[in-house]
Amino acid sequence: MTLCPGDQSQGFYTGCAQGQPCETRLAMPNKMWADYAEVITASDYTGSNAYDLMVKWVDGEVTIYKDMDENTHLPTSTSEHPANEMTVAKAGSTWKFAKGIATGKYGGNQWGDDLLVRWVDGEVTKYTNVDGGGLHTEQQLPAPNALWKEHASIIAGCDFDGSTNSDFDLFVSWSDGELTIYEDVGARGPGKENQLKDPNSTWKHARVIAPGKFGGNLWEDDVFVRWYDAEVSVYGNTQADALGREYQLVPPG
Repeated sequence: MTLCPGDQSQGFYTGCAQGQPCETRLAMPNKMWADYAEVITASDYTGSNAYDLMVKWVDGEVTIYKDMDENTHLPTSTSEHPANEMTVAKAGSTWKFAKGIATGKYGGNQWGDDLLVRWVDGEVTKYTNVDGGGLHTEQQLPAPNALWKEHASIIAGCDFDGSTNSDFDLFVSWSDGELTIYEDVGARGPGKENQLKDPNSTWKHARVIAPGKFGGNLWEDDVFVRWYDAEVSVYGNTQADALGREYQLVPPG
């Protein structure tokens, strides 16, 4: 991989392989992100028309890094506090019990700045209109229960049904490999549940699931997956009732 012009003095670089997307390193390998960053999601929370990064740390602190781009340098130690860092929940808060976060449009304003949160006891709650002022009104969806506590592995939000309704859908990967989508999670909570995959051995090995608009059409309906063996694939044009075609991006190992 050849190096493109960038800030080499602090070890940051932009790598560009011919014919491949460019990679920008935002932080050098470090213990803080390796050991303490537990859940990461992104959206435009601060209303600046640029994506922000939200991080839930193991101690319950929740941090937003505003206006992320290829020039952003993330901190690599707890003593660093860049100008774009915003703390929306302090260490020791109840957020240490959050196990999954799905960002999207879930009945708040026109922006994708709402959060669905799966808690350690199986409760699922919704926060609408997250902004620079922090987290606001919380709405309980499913109360604490065994199903979501023991079997929901990964949750993620995106628009799979392509409806004129602006509410996003919730993608859930279960512990037995089953995949489901709940359509149009709005003010009343999860809508119709669609099964994309029966319980299976393959999807038990998914480690990261990140839906988004990665090409193909105008909808945010592609599903990016990193597997346990380091394979990376994307399922393009996924529908609310059917998983899209798989394209391998990185082979195993």
